[in-house]
Order: sequence, then structure tokens, then C-alpha cells
Amino acid sequence: MVEKLYYGFDKEPADFCLNGELLECKVMISGDTIVENDKFAFQCGKLNLNHGSFLCSNVVSSGKTIAIINMISMEENFFTKEKVEFIESLINAFSPFASTLNLIEINKELSLKDSLTNLYNRRYIIEFFTKEIGKAKRLDYNIGVLVIDVDNFKKLNDTYGHLVGDLCLKKVSNVFLNSVREMDIVGRWGGEEFIVILPGSDEESTYQIAERIRKKVSSEVIFTPDNKILNITVSIGMAVYPKDGDNLDDLIKVADEKLYQAKKSGKNLTIR
Repeated sequence: MVEKLYYGFDKEPADFCLNGELLECKVMISGDTIVENDKFAFQCGKLNLNHGSFLCSNVVSSGKTIAIINMISMEENFFTKEKVEFIESLINAFSPFASTLNLIEINKELSLKDSLTNLYNRRYIIEFFTKEIGKAKRLDYNIGVLVIDVDNFKKLNDTYGHLVGDLCLKKVSNVFLNSVREMDIVGRWGGEEFIVILPGSDEESTYQIAERIRKKVSSEVIFTPDNKILNITVSIGMAVYPKDGDNLDDLIKVADEKLYQAKKSGKNLTIR
């Protein structure tokens, strides 16, 4: 569940609720609507509010809670029996539509992700960069681009099989995600080649992020079915907008050339 809408009161209390442990939520556990009409009688440990009345109810579809609705009033005794029944009837009417919207969001997310690594796919990278470069042109900032290739991947795949190869790709993907900033986008460009988009990064900061990725990957190992330990390394080429190009194709071309130099120079390198 993700917060979508706040209306009429400060969102901070709801943030606290959503950031808490949802498995402790009485509404989720019981499935019942909780109503408190006295501010001194609040029983919810997540929302200790100085308001008159409080209602919390869950939206259920196909037996699963898909959303939680909080309503708060400054007035005491606001949520009468009639109002609660009316609210619950609206929720019951709304839940099938909410479930459909939820499925649409899930399918949209899946269509933009690589099924093996859960990184963004080529389609999303292109869409994201198109929007990002438009903003960069208006606001005058840099964008760093990294093209990353797993060293000796074909040999690993041929020698130990696709299961080990897939494990390797998942392992490096996790390293990439844990090495970048929240604003950065990591995608699988194809095969064992990956791309990282770094909004606002100049040449030096792009290089520093690339080196952080490279060093973290080189410290990782994977185990084969016969318990052999394999080290993983990557080679990285980089480019920076606008210095190296003003569109994604040109930037990737420059980064690919640097990647080729890294491979030719012994691998496990970043070429800037």
C-alpha cells in the first residue's frame, strides 16, 4: 500500500502510520472499522492525534486488504452510526474499482521491468532519458551515463550454465542498485550489459559513482553448483551530457567506446 491522497489535514500523522509496522495495525488484523468519537479514547498506537473524532477502515477486494482509509474530524462525536454505515457502503462500492486500478499499476510496473533482474528495461530507460534531457536543457544541468558490462560473462555462462549466469546478473544488479542515489535510474540494456542514468552528475561525480560500482562488484563472489567460488568484475564506460552528446544514442555511443577501451586494457576498469 502506498499513500496516494491527503485532503483537509496535515499528512504527517498518516506518514507515521504508513511508515510503521502494518502487521501491528488493528484494522488490517481484524478487518473491522475502528471509530473513536473522543480524542482521549484513541486506541490506535500509530495515530495519537489531538482531534475530536477518528475513523479507520480497510478496503477489501477478493478477501485481501488493498487500502486503508483514515478519516479525522475536529468535532467530537462526528462519526455517528448512520455516517459510519454510509462510509462503509461507499467503501464497499469503491473496492472493485480500487482493485482494478491496483492491477493496472502492477501490470504497468511489470511492463517496465526486466523479469530476471527487476531493473528497468530498455523501453523505460529511453522514456526516462527523453524526459530527463528535456529538463536538463531547461534547467542547465549535467546527466551522467554509465554503460556497464560483466567481464567474461559468456565464458561463465558456457562453463557453468544459465542458472549460474542468471545468479551473476542478479548479484551485480543488486550491487548497482545499492551503489547509486535515489534519483538515479539503473536498467538492463540487454544480455550482460547495463546502463545507469545519473541526473545532475558532472564528469567527476559520474566517475566516482562508476568506481564505487566497480569496486563493490569486484568484492562479490558467486558459488557454482559444485561449490567453486567465482569472482565477478565489470568494465564501465561513461559519458556526460552535454559534453559528449545531446541525445541518448550519442551518449551511449561514447560510453560504449570507453567500455571497449576498458575491455581492451585488461577489464575491471572504468574509462572516463
